Amino acid sequence: MTAALIIAFALPARNANGLESSTSADKYLLAGSKTPQSVLTIFQRACQDCHSGNTDWPWYSRIPPISGKIHEDVARGRKFMDLSKWDTYTDSERSGYLLAIIAATESHIMPPAKYVWMHPRAKLSDAELRSVKSWALAERAAIPKKAGLPSQRSDSRKQAR
Repeated sequence: MTAALIIAFALPARNANGLESSTSADKYLLAGSKTPQSVLTIFQRACQDCHSGNTDWPWYSRIPPISGKIHEDVARGRKFMDLSKWDTYTDSERSGYLLAIIAATESHIMPPAKYVWMHPRAKLSDAELRSVKSWALAERAAIPKKAGLPSQRSDSRKQAR
C-alpha cells in the first residue's frame, strides 16, 4: 500500500485521456461568448474541473480505485460539454448546451453534491445560480435564429391560435 502511494505521487497527473494534466491557463473557457468576468469566475471555480481541459487533478485522483471513478466522471463531463471547446461548437450545439445550463441552474443539479462535498468552494449560491442563468439566457438570445433551433414560443404563434 505504501509503495502504491509513493508511485501515485511520483507520477505526473494525467487527464481522462491519459495525457498529462493541463493548467488553468492552457485553455480559455467559453471562448467566443460574451461572458462577464463574474460569471466566468463561477465556471472556473465550479465547472471547469469536469467540463473543460483545465482540470485541476487533486492528489487523491492518482490513488486506485478512486482514480478510476474520478477520471471516468471527468471524461463523462467533458463528453457532455467541454467549455474549453466552446468556440468549436455550432450555434445549434451552443443553444442546446445553454438550455442544459439553464435547466441545471433551475434544478440545482450542478455541480453534483458528491463533487461539492470534496470541493466546498464549488457550491453555488442562489445569486450565483441566477447570474449563470441570466448569462445563459442572454447568450442564447444572441445566437442567430436558424431553422431547426428550439426557441421560445413567439407572439405570432400565440396570435395564430
